[in-house]
Amino acid sequence: MSTAPDVSILLPTRNRAHLIERAIKSVLAQTFTNFELIVVDGASTDATADVVARFDDPRIVYLREETRRGAAAGENRGIAAARAEYIAFIDDDDEWLPSKLETQWSRFLTEGDETGVIYTGRWLDKNGSRLFGPPLAILAREGRIYRELLNRTTFVPLVCAMVRKRCFDAVGLFDERLPTSNDYDLWIRMSEHFRFVYVPEPLVIVHPSPDSISTNADNIIAARRMLLEKHAEALKRSGKNVAAFFHWQIGTLLIARGDVVDGRRHLAKAFLEHPLRGVYAASWLTSLLGRDVYLEARSRLHRWASPLRGV
Repeated sequence: MSTAPDVSILLPTRNRAHLIERAIKSVLAQTFTNFELIVVDGASTDATADVVARFDDPRIVYLREETRRGAAAGENRGIAAARAEYIAFIDDDDEWLPSKLETQWSRFLTEGDETGVIYTGRWLDKNGSRLFGPPLAILAREGRIYRELLNRTTFVPLVCAMVRKRCFDAVGLFDERLPTSNDYDLWIRMSEHFRFVYVPEPLVIVHPSPDSISTNADNIIAARRMLLEKHAEALKRSGKNVAAFFHWQIGTLLIARGDVVDGRRHLAKAFLEHPLRGVYAASWLTSLLGRDVYLEARSRLHRWASPLRGV
């Protein structure tokens, strides 16, 4: 590519040869064409490299990591290699609708320098049925959203976002120590300095994967503990909703895997942080009856806690 692209698209992947073709095709089908697609392969041992090589398109850049370092490291390497002013992200198991890039890039042209992130709506694909999610009351947040993020957890899916590259110069890259929730940590830091804009059109199709890093219980526990420590002062200043939710989630996952004592301790912390939220009191009290009773009541507790997903 002789001239610099307007948008650099980052696609970190590892051992997803059976999925990545769909993601790449959705990028190449974009109505906006002046982009580069940077595929960062995290030391795959399957045919990922062969699948990427089958696409004869000069806009595709393939970078291979010789050791497995995680998705955040892949994103950071991609950011370092990116040549464009704007950066977009796509997961190897998801896909974009054709107008995504054009919609976001065009919107950036109408925004001032204080706008750092533009994100779109999304479809959630469940066995072929598309659901718009999460609810609009959670998703449609824009402007200076720093306090919103510290009170509601993340509502900006990375796969839906386009970011000015210079924003990373101001706040730093993805925190590679976090096993998941790297995007939430980044948005907290970025929202202190830049505006976020929401485009309500669902321009991304998210396909949940059972082997996703972000749904691994151990990864969630470790990440939540790190976030509670890393942003302790900010969470304390802004309110206790997110801190309580993190303790509740950690406690629930710990008890489910058999660590009742530590799990119960986190459920107690959730209750103390937010005593008016009924699900925290119910979870803690149920945990006092033992693991078997807690697990028996878990599905009921999960239904009560559904509104907390957007906290």
